[in-house]
Amino acid sequence: MPKILQPDANYTFRSFFELPNDPDEILAEFDYGYTQARLALPVTTKSLPGLEDLKVQIEATIKLATKKGDKLGGSLGKRGDNAIA
Repeated sequence: MPKILQPDANYTFRSFFELPNDPDEILAEFDYGYTQARLALPVTTKSLPGLEDLKVQIEATIKLATKKGDKLGGSLGKRGDNAIA
């Protein structure tokens, strides 16, 4: 596979988003991978008003962003590193 990033070129944070390649292809250049998964966050027994509405809104936003072709929303990890999921 040909190199995506040119060694003599300068890249800004924004320029990575302007590349036509998929995130997993770009990350492979740095020996990183991309995974999209649900986060397992700490749990509380407290009553949190509006929590279910917030969950529905977040999940709908993630689906909308995915439909619009937004390639963010996953997690990064060094290839072979199972510590980051």
